Amino acid sequence: AMMSMYATEINDLNMLLPSPYFGRFTFKKYTDGISETIYIGKKILTDTNGNIISYDWRSPICSVYYDYNIGNAEYISDNQVVKGEILGKRQIVIQNSILKSVTEQDALSNDSVLLKLLSENADSRLKTIVATIQKEQNAIIRSPLNRNYIIQGVAGSGKTTVALHKIAYLVYNEAKNIQPSEFMIIGPNNIFLNYISELLPDLDIKGVTQSTYEDLA
Repeated sequence: AMMSMYATEINDLNMLLPSPYFGRFTFKKYTDGISETIYIGKKILTDTNGNIISYDWRSPICSVYYDYNIGNAEYISDNQVVKGEILGKRQIVIQNSILKSVTEQDALSNDSVLLKLLSENADSRLKTIVATIQKEQNAIIRSPLNRNYIIQGVAGSGKTTVALHKIAYLVYNEAKNIQPSEFMIIGPNNIFLNYISELLPDLDIKGVTQSTYEDLA
């Protein structure tokens, strides 16, 4: 069991090597006036001393990266509101371990950066949007668990992508209360389930049940 756990962790780290983080912001808390520069990636990375190199995009403090421009910002941690100020924000593009661009951001993500990433990732597979989540999408992904939600939109508008990112968020933040095996993705057919299956490991979603409505019935 230990070997399996370490093998999974090594595999996850190897997947992060081509692009260990995609954003950076500096946040100053009003309570103590201390400024902290935070890098954001798909998963948390630490050095050998346990110091955080980059935060998981699903962590509470990273919500300010998606929700606020430079200036006043706040996030909820342990049911408490933490208020402060964003002093700077950058979007970073790293591909195949090579730094491609660093863009100063006032509002995430400006159209040129977003369109560039979309055009470079245009293929037949569903892709993660963690580097370009918009404020409205972030509100859905981080919405409370005790309500039901219907996401409406035309074909190709990102409904499925946002729903899968919400599962990834819940798997991370509700790990003590909900196991991944308790989630179920119900799709219209097996072609659809195959289409989204490659995105699940990329979002750190493992052990989630997938089924068509016909098979479930």
